Amino acid sequence: MVRFIELLGEAWGKFEETKWLLPVPIILSLMDYSNLTKVLSFEGFHIGVRFPLPEPVPGLWSFVSVPAGSPGVAFSAGSLVIMALAIVLGSYLEAGYHPTGL
Repeated sequence: MVRFIELLGEAWGKFEETKWLLPVPIILSLMDYSNLTKVLSFEGFHIGVRFPLPEPVPGLWSFVSVPAGSPGVAFSAGSLVIMALAIVLGSYLEAGYHPTGL
């Protein structure tokens, strides 16, 4: 028979070793500017849940269905620089999230 308390204690020990990874999915979720603007500018009612395929670092947007925004894309020089910096920062965060370096 499985001893739940022992397994819970073992899991808590693993969490103590890796709790520094907790902010990574939160930071990556906040870095997705387009989803943030869609949610903050949406007026009305929307219910949606997603069931995604496995992702390297699941974040908030992996499980939340975002309301559809207006069609089209607009870029400026500043937004391209910010996007490049976000990609580099996100890559470093994802690489550090996996201890095996996958």
